[in-house]
Amino acid sequence: MTHTRPASEAGHEDTTASLPEALRRPSAYGFDVERIELVQTSLSWLFMTDEQVFKVKKPVKRQFVDFSTLSRRHEACEAEVRLNRRLAPDDVYRGVTPITRSGDDERAPLRVDGGGEIVDYAVHMRRLSDHRMLDRLLERGEVDNAMMDALARTLARFHDEAPTGAGIDEHATPDAVRRKVEDVLRLLDRLVDAEASSDSAAAAAVLTDRQRRFLRRYLIGALDRGEELFRRRVETGRIREGHGDLHAGNICFEGEQPIIYDCIEFSRDLRCLDVASDLAFLTMDLDLRGFNAFGEYLVHEYVQRTGDRGLPGLIDFYKTYRACVRCMVHGLEAKQADDAQARAEATRAAMRYGALAVTYPLPPTLIATCGLPGTGKSVAARRIARPFGAAVLRSDVMRKRLAGRPPADHAAADPDEGIYRPGWTARTYEALRSAAVDMLQDDRSVVVDASFSRASRRAAFAQSARLLDRPFLLVEVECDEDVVRQRLRDREANGRDASDADAEVYEVMRRRFEPPNELDGHRRLTVHSPADGEAMTAAALDRLIAQVDEPCWPTMHR
Repeated sequence: MTHTRPASEAGHEDTTASLPEALRRPSAYGFDVERIELVQTSLSWLFMTDEQVFKVKKPVKRQFVDFSTLSRRHEACEAEVRLNRRLAPDDVYRGVTPITRSGDDERAPLRVDGGGEIVDYAVHMRRLSDHRMLDRLLERGEVDNAMMDALARTLARFHDEAPTGAGIDEHATPDAVRRKVEDVLRLLDRLVDAEASSDSAAAAAVLTDRQRRFLRRYLIGALDRGEELFRRRVETGRIREGHGDLHAGNICFEGEQPIIYDCIEFSRDLRCLDVASDLAFLTMDLDLRGFNAFGEYLVHEYVQRTGDRGLPGLIDFYKTYRACVRCMVHGLEAKQADDAQARAEATRAAMRYGALAVTYPLPPTLIATCGLPGTGKSVAARRIARPFGAAVLRSDVMRKRLAGRPPADHAAADPDEGIYRPGWTARTYEALRSAAVDMLQDDRSVVVDASFSRASRRAAFAQSARLLDRPFLLVEVECDEDVVRQRLRDREANGRDASDADAEVYEVMRRRFEPPNELDGHRRLTVHSPADGEAMTAAALDRLIAQVDEPCWPTMHR
C-alpha cells in the first residue's frame, strides 16, 4: 500500500477526536469485518475484530507517558512491537499499521492501512483468547502448578536473555530505587492530603494517615538497611530490561504455553528494573486475587531455575512498592473520574491495593470475629482475611469435623445438647486455638470465625497471640435484629450452610452473650453488618498498626 508522508502535527485534534467512531465502522478495514468491539484503557483504544486487534495510542501527556504527538505515538508503537516480541510469538505482534485518510478533505473517511495521508498508527495484533487469559482462568479455578511451572520457565529464560549493563543498571541502583519509591510516596501523600481537605462527600481516603506513615517507615527503612544488597543486585547482573507491567491480565495460556504481552514500552525507566520487581508485580497481583500459594510456588520455581537466592528476600519489599503504585494509579483515576460510579469503583480498587501494601510489613496476625448468629461474621471474616492471605477457621466447620460429620450435615442446634453441649463447645474452641497457633508459628495470618460469646474464650486467644508476640484483633459484628431473623430463616430454608443456629438458638445466645468490653481500643473493632469490606479492612489495619512498634522488615535484613 502506498502512503504519503505523515500529516503535520497541526490540526490533528479534530482527527483524533473522530478516530474512535471512525474505526468502529467495518468499512474502515481492508478485510471482511462483521463486528468491531472498542475497548478503552487510560492510554489506548483497542479496536477488536474476531481475530485481530488494532491498538491506537491516545494523544495524552502525563507524568510517566507522553503520546501527545504523532511522532511520539509512532515511536511508541514501534517500541511496543519490538519489545513484546521477546515474550510473544511474531504472529501475535504483527507490526505497526498506519491509519490513513485519502485526499485533503478532513471529512474523508479514515482507513486502517489504506492509501493517502497517515493520520495515526496502530499496533496490529492477533487477538488472543479472552477465555484463556490468566485472570479468567484463576476466576474459574482452572490454574494448576504445571501452569506456574511453565510461567516460571518462561520468565527465567526471558530475564536471562534480556539486556543488562550500561544503560539499564542505572535504573535500579540504590539511589534510583529510592527515587522511584519516594516519587510514589510523595504522590500518595498529595492524593491523601487532597482527599482529606476535600469538601466533596464522595471523596474517600485510599489510605489512612496511619497507613501511609507506616508504609513510608517500612519502605524507606528497608532502603536504608538494605543499600548494600541493592548494590549487589546491580553488580551480579540482576537488573534487566524486563516487562514492567507483569500481571495476570497480561498473560494468556495457549495450551500449556504462556504468552506474555503488553509490556511497558513508553518508559525505559519503568521497564529496566530488578528481576525481583518484575516477579513481585505478578505475585502481588496473585495475592490480590486470593492466590497467594501460586505466587509462593512461582517464586520458588523461578529461584530454582535461576539460582537467584537473593530474590526471596526482596519480594515483600517490591510487592509493597508495587501495591503502592497501583493504589496511587487507581487513586488518581478516582480523582479524575467523571461520574460517581467510576469514582467509587476506582476508590475501592485503590483501597484494596493500599490494604494489601500494608499487610506485607505487618507480622502474622490473629483476627477473631465475634457476634451472634446471623450477624454476618462469616462474610466479615472472609473479607478481612483476603488482603492478609489469611486462613479462615470457622467454628461451625471445626465442630462438625471433630464429630466426623460433613459441614453441611444438619445437627440439632440446642445450645446444651449433642455437639453443642458445653464440653463439646470447649473442645471446638481449643481445636480452633491450637490450629491458629500452628499457623501463626508458620508465619501465616489467621482469622477465626466464631461467636466468641464469652470473655474467657476471647482471653485465651488473645493470650496465645501475646505469647507468640503477634497482634490480636477482635472484630465484633453487629446487625439489626430484623435482618438477622430474616437471614436465619433464609439459611434454614437453604439447608447448605455449616451453621445450625435458628431463631431459638439466637435468643438463647443473645441472653448469654458477654460484650467484649474487656478489650482496649487497639484490639477491638465493632462493625455493623452489612459492612463495607474496604472500610472495615482499613479500620482493622489501623488498629493492628497501632499494636506494632516497627514494620516487619524484609528477610534481607534478618
